[in-house]
Amino acid sequence: MSAIITNKLRIFNAQQFIESVNEQTALWATGVAYSEGQVVLHASNLYVAVSDGTSGATAPTHVTGVTSDGGVDWAFYNKSIFNNIYMGIGKHTSWSDDTNPPTPVDSTKEHNEAKNALTALKKVGADTITLAVPRINWTLNTRYSMYTNELGEEVIPNSYVLTEASNQYNVYKVINCKKFVDASQGVQPVPSTVKPTGTSNEILETADGYAWKFMYSIQLEQALKFLTKDYFPVKYITSEPSDNTSAEYGQWTVQQSALSTPNSIDWVDIIDDNQNSGHSGGSGYNASINESSVTPGEGSTTVTLTITGAAQIANATNNDYTNYALVYTKDGAATANQRKITGWSFNAGTNVATITIDSAFAAGEGDGTGSIIIAPNVVLTAGDGTGFAAYALLQGDQVSKVVITDGGNGYTHATGEVQGNVAADAVTAAKVTPIISPTNGHGFNPVEELNGYYAMVSLKLEYDEQETRNSVLKSVFPVTGATSTFRQVVILTDPIDATTNNIAGQSKYRGPANADFGDGATDFNIVGGTGKVLYIENRHPISRAIDQIEDIKVVFEF
Repeated sequence: MSAIITNKLRIFNAQQFIESVNEQTALWATGVAYSEGQVVLHASNLYVAVSDGTSGATAPTHVTGVTSDGGVDWAFYNKSIFNNIYMGIGKHTSWSDDTNPPTPVDSTKEHNEAKNALTALKKVGADTITLAVPRINWTLNTRYSMYTNELGEEVIPNSYVLTEASNQYNVYKVINCKKFVDASQGVQPVPSTVKPTGTSNEILETADGYAWKFMYSIQLEQALKFLTKDYFPVKYITSEPSDNTSAEYGQWTVQQSALSTPNSIDWVDIIDDNQNSGHSGGSGYNASINESSVTPGEGSTTVTLTITGAAQIANATNNDYTNYALVYTKDGAATANQRKITGWSFNAGTNVATITIDSAFAAGEGDGTGSIIIAPNVVLTAGDGTGFAAYALLQGDQVSKVVITDGGNGYTHATGEVQGNVAADAVTAAKVTPIISPTNGHGFNPVEELNGYYAMVSLKLEYDEQETRNSVLKSVFPVTGATSTFRQVVILTDPIDATTNNIAGQSKYRGPANADFGDGATDFNIVGGTGKVLYIENRHPISRAIDQIEDIKVVFEF
């Protein structure tokens, strides 16, 4: 039986990993006020408070039922697994060749060696971990890949870009990468020559033919923490941010805007006329007719339109525009109203076209002064949603672009065609593919839309990281001597605190290879060889000093 591991599953696994960090449980402690429902960790077990109170002196150790610590009643909840995650540095001794560190081996032997070589560890918190995606900078004259709902997600890796803006970075998704090139090729993919800008909720179109969807911004503070030359952070906003000037609030408005048109058709792709023809956009379509300062009227399926200009009069005289689209846009209006032409008659003496449309303009749709475009009609030949309407722009007699007047909603499948009442031997029909947006619209969930199945841990080692415990001040991260050099970064969970002999919960610890390990201040130490190794990275030697900070970023791909 064949099967696939979907990107959605990989994203789910990455999110679960980050949630395990965000939900790290606090250690049980004596003399602390707890409320019913709070969860604590002690002796590798999780306990939930079943009463309010201040904890006593007897830590819970039971594995069934309910027991009091002298002040709070605790119910055993579960064994702790991967509860507290730490980043560690170690391996102060040389590799056989320090210029070429060996590739780690996922073996029990190597895990044990890495744990025993640790010099110091720092806890990974919710503010030091994020989902991430590979960084793709917008670059002049680069050809990007456009979103479609047909291609497997793994074959469109070049479908978004990161741009620099004022004190922030903007992320855009590629909705279209095609443009009319010339009469011999028609519509083809082209390089991007205009950098996308702006943060509108609408699809942004640039002069090079590209269409972009603004997804979100990364403000400077987040960029300094999580932006690297290879990756940048991505997240889904779950609730409305309180600060309406923040980048998160901007992303929230994009998400909410996307929800207004779920499963809509936001772009129509113009594809090869025939398999391997080398041309897209067809040919032989009647030239479009454009008239301004007109009012089509309401309540009637008959529209009278005076045609102006010698070329347009000739087209109206010589061509039948039945099955074309009549599109009316009121002056100053942001949206257009579209109808299908079901009958066409032109009086060459008065230059007036009498046009029958499939349904009358309703109240408020066809009043006032505006403009009318008569152009090839783009319709769906199959589909399960409602509301879609579009027409085709022409370059000569070829389709150069499809303009959507209503993307509709509720589509899970759709096929389309370009209509025009032209003789069969005079036209090569343009072939089009309606592209259905993600379920909740473009921009609703950047994590899923950009394939955020990477998790990034970002921690800084600042100087010697001194801490005070039990009135004792100690340095944790070595900055002098042989152990101040490290060659290995390790991510591990649930090491054992040498003082409590329970799962570690302090922010920093010394490892067994630390020069000060075993100096009597056990509060700062882990038990050598404990913890579960999740990740090992071997590096060239890095020498620390009292006046420097190491910024370490580790990226996991799920």
